[in-house]
Amino acid sequence: VMLRNIPNSYTPEELVHDMVQQGFEGMFDFLYLPIDFTTKKNKGYGFLNFRSSATALRFRDAFGGQRLTRYATDKVLDVSPAKTQGLAANACKYLKHQATRIQNPWFKPMIFVPPEDGAEVGTGAVPWCCLPLTEENLPEPIRSVVATLAAVQSKGCGARCLDEHGRPVDALIPARFGSEGGGVAISHDLDSVLLGPHVQRGRRRSGQARHRGSHRSAP
Repeated sequence: VMLRNIPNSYTPEELVHDMVQQGFEGMFDFLYLPIDFTTKKNKGYGFLNFRSSATALRFRDAFGGQRLTRYATDKVLDVSPAKTQGLAANACKYLKHQATRIQNPWFKPMIFVPPEDGAEVGTGAVPWCCLPLTEENLPEPIRSVVATLAAVQSKGCGARCLDEHGRPVDALIPARFGSEGGGVAISHDLDSVLLGPHVQRGRRRSGQARHRGSHRSAP
């Protein structure tokens, strides 16, 4: 999801703390809060990837239309579907466009992966390891999916790609890295989850109108 109207003084660690306080510990695997290199403050928006679309909806209900209280602010949070969905797709997008430009690990996206000892969320152990996003820090199964995704994206199919068997590339990630069986259970049509069918129908009608208009204006 994309989170807008974040108070600029917030750090990624503070945002994570607020989410944990609301019961979202272990439920997301990617957080990117872009930082202004000059002011060293965030740019007012960020991106989160949840381990299930149901959790993304619960996050919308918990944070959408609310104010973060750590700093005095009039900003009201807005939660909307992000264009890029899935841990592998987000990692691939960042590594392709930003990895060489951003060297400071504090400015990189944060990824949350299972501990190396194999402990699972809810066992009483630390439920995740928080690391800056680099190719080396990605667990091997996800690293392989990122490589596959980069290859298919180079063919021009965008972030929501299928493998040679017609499966979403993110679905190749083992279930240990997700919360619902079979892989990372991120909806590839998160618009329908967060926005609802009425908004979707309105968008389709608007798109159809623009499409018809483009035909009428063509010479």
